[in-house]
Amino acid sequence: MKLKIFLFFIGLLILTQMVLYASLLDKNDQKWKAAVGEIDLYITNHKNDIITTQLTVHAMEREKETVPTTILEGVADPEKKFLEFMDYLDNSQLGPMEGSYDISAKPIIKSKPVPLQQTDFAIRFEFSDAQKLESVFAYLLEQQRDYPLKVNRLEILRVPGNKPKVNLDVSLLLPAKILGSEFKNNTGSASSGG
Repeated sequence: MKLKIFLFFIGLLILTQMVLYASLLDKNDQKWKAAVGEIDLYITNHKNDIITTQLTVHAMEREKETVPTTILEGVADPEKKFLEFMDYLDNSQLGPMEGSYDISAKPIIKSKPVPLQQTDFAIRFEFSDAQKLESVFAYLLEQQRDYPLKVNRLEILRVPGNKPKVNLDVSLLLPAKILGSEFKNNTGSASSGG
């Protein structure tokens, strides 16, 4: 009889251990499935991030293709284009036409599709010869091939008894690297072309 009771307790102990073991296996299986689910979700999110990044890169490449090559080349030496424009204004027909120019506002950085610095110029002059007026406009239009030059305002005023007056506001757009001290020394200057 004692042997039967002993075997009964041993059987009960073995059965309890088997139930506990099965419960532990079930919990571990659930934890494993949850961990695998989290990893699958992470992998899916990571794949989505890769696809989103690839689409962004393709969009940026398409935007880069719209940028004129002269702008991309100008990134290497943007100050050169700025100084060329200033030299033109200083040596243009503005002098004989009693003209002057001012850098009219603090430069603004534009960042699409490439970082560009917008510098606004206010150009004022008088003219008696339409050919000189055309030469100024021809130069400004010609510059579109080298860098964006946006005409913001063109006003030609007829003054009775005097020469017509021209008020021309333009924005010069160059790579943003131009923000050095040389440029700061030139801001706000006024000059008569000669």
